[in-house]
Amino acid sequence: MKAIAKRIGNINYEKVVEWSKLISLTGFAQVVVQGVALVSGIMVIRLLPPQEYALYTLANTMLGAMVVLADGGIASAVMSQGGKVWMEHKKLGTVIVTGLRLRKIFALVFLPVSIGVLLYLLRHHGASWLFSVLIILSIIPTFFMMINAGILEISPKLRQDLIELKKVKVVSKFGRLGILAVMLFAYPIAATALFAATIPQIWVNIRYRKITSKYADLNQKIDPVVQKNILKMVDRLLPEAIYYCFSGKIAIGLISVFGSIAS
Repeated sequence: MKAIAKRIGNINYEKVVEWSKLISLTGFAQVVVQGVALVSGIMVIRLLPPQEYALYTLANTMLGAMVVLADGGIASAVMSQGGKVWMEHKKLGTVIVTGLRLRKIFALVFLPVSIGVLLYLLRHHGASWLFSVLIILSIIPTFFMMINAGILEISPKLRQDLIELKKVKVVSKFGRLGILAVMLFAYPIAATALFAATIPQIWVNIRYRKITSKYADLNQKIDPVVQKNILKMVDRLLPEAIYYCFSGKIAIGLISVFGSIAS
């Protein structure tokens, strides 16, 4: 009995050490990610003229809203469905592939509306047609990359491969910082600041897909049953996503409509 108790104690101790290392590493990585993002934000503020920074803020705010609407609760539903089959390579792949397909459909539904609103706001605040189109074109690739990344990171999360995810995020943030520094010094306009996020995000998706393939078979087909289960959750979560878009962005929205570039 003493030997068994000792063995259990050793196992618990090893688990505590393992989780302590995991929490420490992921926590440190998150601090680095936030720190680099802060530096990038300061760089954008300092290098962009006030009018360009205002346009950048409008586009970035709309990009965030677009990503939330294109998700509509799909990521949470995929996490829920994936948790039931997280150890089964093919079944988890089916859930991930189905989630990716639904997000693309939602993206194509909300994209035209969001782009229309953004175009109106940009033109309302004096952006030329050329610069308005450049800004819109600069965020569309990032938008599609981000909606895919939100699904691709689910299977590594289910398998607690958090360190790999954090490594990717840290490298991508430093990559964005470097690209920002080069592009903004050469062309200090909103479109270049926005486009600087595209290249790192493409790399993030490539890495996420590679990590995900270790745990899920991404060559599976869409499953109607899984899709139905995901949509049931989306029906409950989509209103919350829409509310978040309005409540979280209401200040910028009101200033955009009734205020000025300086505001």
